[in-house]
Amino acid sequence: VEGYLSRFDEELEQIKVKNSIGAKSKRKQHASRQDSIEFTQKIEKQDFDGAGLEMIDWFDNKTLTYFLSWGGELRFLQNMKIARINRNRILAQIEAEEKSDLMEDQTENSTTETSSSMET
Repeated sequence: VEGYLSRFDEELEQIKVKNSIGAKSKRKQHASRQDSIEFTQKIEKQDFDGAGLEMIDWFDNKTLTYFLSWGGELRFLQNMKIARINRNRILAQIEAEEKSDLMEDQTENSTTETSSSMET
């Protein structure tokens, strides 16, 4: 998601470089494009931090599998599940995965300890 939100960063950098070259008295070129990009980034960041961005549901295994095999044709886009994804949902998903990994590690450690004590 962070990659999606920063997709205009390179273009903004190019605009800033173009504006820095040349005379200072010159009118800013690409000012409207720069304003448009900055406005879009601001709105999308607010949406991501708030109600969420509407995008493909990356947490649905069926949708993710379909997306990875998708050829990019727009007519098949309707076959993918759409969801509002926000920062809190992603953080909750990461936390759940970390807890799951921790529980797996504890289960493996207790199994190893049990088998070690049986051998002695």
